[in-house]
Amino acid sequence: MANKKSNVIVIDDSEPILFLLDNILSPYFNVKTINNAKKALEIIDASYDLIIIDLMMPEMNGIEFIKILRNKNEFNYIPIIVLTAKYNTEEDVAKLFDMGVNDYISKPFFSAELIARSKTHSKIKILTERLMEANKQLQYTATHDELTKVFNRNTIFDFLENEIVRLKRRESSLSLLMFDIDHFKKANDTYGHLVGDQILYKIIKIIRKIVRESDLIGRFGGDEFIIILPDTDIEEAKEITERLLSKIRKERFKFRDKSITITISMGVTKYIKNETITKLTERVDEALYEAKYNGRDCFVVK
Repeated sequence: MANKKSNVIVIDDSEPILFLLDNILSPYFNVKTINNAKKALEIIDASYDLIIIDLMMPEMNGIEFIKILRNKNEFNYIPIIVLTAKYNTEEDVAKLFDMGVNDYISKPFFSAELIARSKTHSKIKILTERLMEANKQLQYTATHDELTKVFNRNTIFDFLENEIVRLKRRESSLSLLMFDIDHFKKANDTYGHLVGDQILYKIIKIIRKIVRESDLIGRFGGDEFIIILPDTDIEEAKEITERLLSKIRKERFKFRDKSITITISMGVTKYIKNETITKLTERVDEALYEAKYNGRDCFVVK
């Protein structure tokens, strides 16, 4: 399969120059030509792999365009090649690089040089995007539980620490929930670990629909999970807990030819001023333990 062509936008107020550059570059790139830098700003997006721009243009010149573009974070890594006149000094060229220009070509130029430099810079942009995406994936993997896609233990505790610092500044409230799945080991032993994984995934999916976007869910370990409820007092936390228990209790979990009911037990607590995270999590863990001791499918507040 042939490689996909890179997208190049050429900005110049001279129609003959645009026609020439289009003819030179089109065999190698998807070329968009435009004769107005201001209009180019309106259509530019991250899909472009290279910008080729003249400096001397009416209404908005190339310098103004570059300054505006480089102040937009989403376009920071799109390479820019400037077409410059022969009379530009070394200081002029140095200023271009300081502004974020990646390369320059003096007019008149050689077609082969323009093509080669355009290929190089567009490839760098594509490789940069791939590296950024790989870094995002690595960051996601480092902070999330692979199965349920919620935050992992280390990350949820980092968030809990940050939320406590924040509520101290705002004199707000914070509630914490901890839950696990009733008789989860029995479900695993009876239906297999694959079904157990599906149960975990589906329960988290149900919970996400009930809690707010600002609430944070993390896997504490095994089938135990923590939910951080920022700016939430204990009465509000109890209401959320009751809705979660009721929704999961009514849900039918279907796996192949079987349909089963799953319940959860929950501990509920609130942050007490100046206490440690260890003390807070120990208390919610004790509340969860009591809920299981009381017969499961319920919650205890401590």
